Amino acid sequence: MEAYGPDGKVEKQSAGGIGDGVVGQDPDLFQSFPALDTANHRLRMLAAELGPAYVRVSGTWANSVYFHDADTPAPDEAPLGFNGVLSRS
Repeated sequence: MEAYGPDGKVEKQSAGGIGDGVVGQDPDLFQSFPALDTANHRLRMLAAELGPAYVRVSGTWANSVYFHDADTPAPDEAPLGFNGVLSRS
């Protein structure tokens, strides 16, 4: 199941969830970007100055995951509007 079609636009997909599609799969809210050259020395040096940092992974499944950014135990069930829970550990 791919998020982007051959023209680079997000295709609507129905894989369950809220409403007619999955949370975060509104093609009007997404744009395709070319992949970064992660072997580029200058880019790696600039990125190193930003760390340490959290990296937010995006994608249709990631857009519906609640990140519990606290030292307290994560909730057993995802809050309303989310399909999963991710904790620091």
